[in-house]
Formats: sequence, C-alpha cells, structure tokens
Amino acid sequence: GDLGGPKKATGLGLLVHSALLVDAGTERTVGLVGQDYWARDPAERGKKYSRKTRAYEEKESFKWQRLSERLQSELDPELSARVVTVCDREADVYAYLAFKIANGERFVVRASWDRNVECEAESEQGKVLDEHLFAAVGRARKMGECAVQVPQRGGRPARMATLTLRALRIRLVRTERLGTLPKRIAINAVLAREESPPSEVKPLEWLLLTSESISISEEVIEVLRLYRLRWRIEEFHKAWKSGAGVERRRMANVENIERIAVVLAFVAVRLLQLRER
Repeated sequence: GDLGGPKKATGLGLLVHSALLVDAGTERTVGLVGQDYWARDPAERGKKYSRKTRAYEEKESFKWQRLSERLQSELDPELSARVVTVCDREADVYAYLAFKIANGERFVVRASWDRNVECEAESEQGKVLDEHLFAAVGRARKMGECAVQVPQRGGRPARMATLTLRALRIRLVRTERLGTLPKRIAINAVLAREESPPSEVKPLEWLLLTSESISISEEVIEVLRLYRLRWRIEEFHKAWKSGAGVERRRMANVENIERIAVVLAFVAVRLLQLRER
C-alpha cells in the first residue's frame, strides 16, 4: 500500500497502529494488547484533502476509537476501569475525545489544535473568559513545578528542565461541520511549560487534555507522569524495527509480511522487558 509522503514518493508497505499496556505503578511494560494493520490504495493518494467531507468512520483517524472499542470488549471490566489511554497529538480528534468522555473512559491526550473553548476560572490576572485553548490554560493559576530529564537526541545534549504546571477545567466547542457530535465537551487541561529555558534552547511545552482529576498539584503532576510514559511506545517501535529487525524482512507476499511482523512484535516486547529488568 501507499505509505504517503512527497508527491514523488513510491514507497509501499503496511501501516500499523499498536496499543502497549504499561503498569503505571512499576512503569514496566506488560505487553501488547492490540494491533491493527492496513494498507492504503495507491490510487487514492491525495484523499486526505477531502477528509472534511468524508465520514469519521472512513478516516484513518478512526483507528483510535476502533482500537478503544475493541479493548473495552476484550479487557476484564475491572482492569478496563483502571486503564488510562495515553496518546500524542495525532489523537487530538474531537470525535475521539467525545467518544472517550461519553463512555467514561480515562485518557491523557496531548493537544494539537488551538480549539475554541469556554471557561471561567480564577487566573493570575483575575476572572477570565477565553476563546482559545492555549491562551486560556496559559493564564490559569500555577499548580506547581516539576523537573524532567530531557534526553540527548541528535545534536541536542541531555539536560534537566523545570516545567511550570497550570491546570483548568474547560469546555471544548465543536465546529459547525461536526454537527452530529455534542456541541460542547467538558474536559480537564494541563499545561506543562518551561518558562525560563536556557538561551538558544527551544522551551518544552505540553498541553494535555485529560479525564483525570486536576484539583491539587499532586494530581496535575500525575497527569504529566502518565503522559511521559507514552514514550514507551516509541521505544517499542525502535525495538521492533532495529532490535527485532522487522523492516529488514523480505517476504514474497503481504500475508507472510504480516505474520513475521506479529511474531517480531512480541520479540520486541521481550527486549523491552529484559532491558527494564
């Protein structure tokens, strides 16, 4: 299938969406709990430009809800109630957030869009009523600070960063084209921002949308900790691709590619677990 990219790109392959279960207490990897494989039709390249006219269920972004629905049906109800889904900015989809809230599912999703919001809360400047997400949470009262380790990456040296934490209860407002969804959804927002970064360093900033409580500073810090565990899925992908070598496999047909990919996915999980121990 078409892997996308620049207009002249000709790379073909499978796309995969994985769900990894991590014990939030010990921060150890439990294992894979779901994977979806699919291929894009090369004849439909450029379809993303018509995404606003397509049904939500027909879009690739529906993958988040599809996997959530399956996990809810497969996991034990007691365990399911304890699971907090943690996603990066790609999951900042209004329909997906509305689905999670309507079904009482727990989540932490990094915000990507500066959405219209409704809120009224005490800020450092007094009462505010804001229309956009990042400005509204950026003026919320300070809930504490948290030091995080920034790992070395590329030419960037490792360092410690001090993040200022702010939190606010808000209502996201849907756009008119999403008319079948709830007009507003109530949600908690946490902003972790490096307000005094070293010179010539891009400051860290994470704005997180969550179902988790943000009443006290310890709860806000816990939301940040849960989001930082999201990096484990990146470590899984690295173990799968580089350690287990899934991208080096050369099979004669798609079915065999998927078979060896699934086997090597569990090898990659074992590699993570061995390193953690």
